[in-house]
Amino acid sequence: MLMLGPDTWDNIMYYVATWNQLLKDIHSGDESLPYASKFDNMLGDLKVQVEALALFANDVDGLLTCAIRPSNVFGPGDAEIIPFLANQAKSGWAKV
Repeated sequence: MLMLGPDTWDNIMYYVATWNQLLKDIHSGDESLPYASKFDNMLGDLKVQVEALALFANDVDGLLTCAIRPSNVFGPGDAEIIPFLANQAKSGWAKV
C-alpha cells in the first residue's frame, strides 16, 4: 500500500489512456501484458507511446505516475456514446 502525505499530490500525474491499445480478447490480464504492435489508426499508436513515456517517468525526481484505461469516457455534451446506445436499444439489436 502506498501512503500519500498532504504534500504528495503535487507530484502525481494521471494519464487517461485507452483499453484498445492492448492486445484484443483479454481475459484475466494485468499490467504485464504487452502493447499491441499494430493499430487501427494513428491515435492508438500515439496513445501507446504517451502512456509508455508517462509510466517510464514514474519515480523520477519523486513523480508518481499512473495510467488509467477506461473502456468508455462520456459526459455532458457527448455526441457519440449516448446516442449510439440509445439507437442500439431502439433497434432491438441490443439486449436492454
